[in-house]
Amino acid sequence: MKKSIVFYSLFFGLIGNPVFAQRLSWPLGDVSVHKLDQRVFTYHMYDTSGIKVGSMVTQLTVDDDQILFIDTSRFDNGSVYENARFVFVKNPIRVEKARIVMKTTRSELEYNFDMSIDSVKGNVLIGGDDRPVRIPAGYDITRAELYAFLHALDFTKKFKHELKVFEPTSVRIADASIEFLEQVEIKTANGVRNAYKLFLDGKEAIPSNVIYIDKESSHVLKYEVLTPTPLDIVLVNVN
Repeated sequence: MKKSIVFYSLFFGLIGNPVFAQRLSWPLGDVSVHKLDQRVFTYHMYDTSGIKVGSMVTQLTVDDDQILFIDTSRFDNGSVYENARFVFVKNPIRVEKARIVMKTTRSELEYNFDMSIDSVKGNVLIGGDDRPVRIPAGYDITRAELYAFLHALDFTKKFKHELKVFEPTSVRIADASIEFLEQVEIKTANGVRNAYKLFLDGKEAIPSNVIYIDKESSHVLKYEVLTPTPLDIVLVNVN
């Protein structure tokens, strides 16, 4: 009888524990919901000479049924503006809809996708020309998910994954890999921070990045974009 009481106490105690309960399944591991900070994150982009060339603003919104991720990026010279909105269902996390508006000096594009386990379908509007899109799914994650959820994982030395990544703006599925490299100290505007250092190998199909994630706050402190155009994307504000 005592063993039964202990078992039920432990079982229901774990279920009632908010940290235990708030984990969502995702292809790269379990996402800790308490690490999904719903504030607005502002990043500045710097070229190799340290000159600011653009900005990126991201925000997650988590509710009972879905997760919304918004990413707005622009270059200061007006050459590119992009606003992307991704809707995910929860547990397991899976992208359901995507809408991306991209403006360049030459054209304006709008991507609209409905995703399922079996396929990606939708359309791409290029200067008013509507082009239908349908491809077999066959991918693990979209590239946007690396910005939305990667920081909310728990990292160990064994963290390494081979991936098939759907890149909406090129409408293709790319082979890539990501792995934990080491824990490092990184200088920021708020002092020296302890960070997890990861490497995303885009295999020349999507941009390769070195990613620094703050060990304490789980915020992404910096993306070092290695290819195709070297950039440092640095966190400058959270509000």
